Amino acid sequence: MYYGYVQLFIFGQMLLWFNLYHSRFHLTRDHESMFYFLGFSAFLWVWRTGFSVEYFTTRILLQYILMVMATVQVFNNKYEFKKALCLGFLLVFLNSFWWEMFYHVYEFQIWLPYSLKTDWWINRLPQWIRVTPVFFLCKNFNIKTRVYLVYGLVLNFALFYLRFNFPHLLGLYLHPIHRVLALSLLILTVYNSQDKERIIDA
Repeated sequence: MYYGYVQLFIFGQMLLWFNLYHSRFHLTRDHESMFYFLGFSAFLWVWRTGFSVEYFTTRILLQYILMVMATVQVFNNKYEFKKALCLGFLLVFLNSFWWEMFYHVYEFQIWLPYSLKTDWWINRLPQWIRVTPVFFLCKNFNIKTRVYLVYGLVLNFALFYLRFNFPHLLGLYLHPIHRVLALSLLILTVYNSQDKERIIDA
């Protein structure tokens, strides 16, 4: 019922971070404190009420809230809060595709030959939108340390293989572990890259 609205919201928040990153809008320490207060409040509210929407279950929402706050905190050690905020949301958004990338490859294979048709790709447009932050990152950062991406590919394939062939080993616990590990490697990749804006300023 709410699928279309959810997708519009997801697309809108991505555009917000793209534009805020290079905007002249200044975020103060008060904004930073408000972000963490609202983040923890949202976490407690979702946890207590069991709130969910469409395929975003309560567990997934709780995981995403914590991952966004943790990612923002990591980048806030290197960048101003405004940039850290944008990178936090964008990397968690990108990770929602990255961690299950090989599932989409598998999905493409099992839907052959229908997956070669335009309709199949259009129906999965919400999935492809989640890759958009890659273009933003390539435009704004010199990605020098690609070894973490290689580790990520190996990790994603290995855990995808376990997920489908040995689901009884870790069950649902494998999903949050996989999400966090994949996100950590994305964070390391960007954190160890050079912000092109800093190069220009220098």
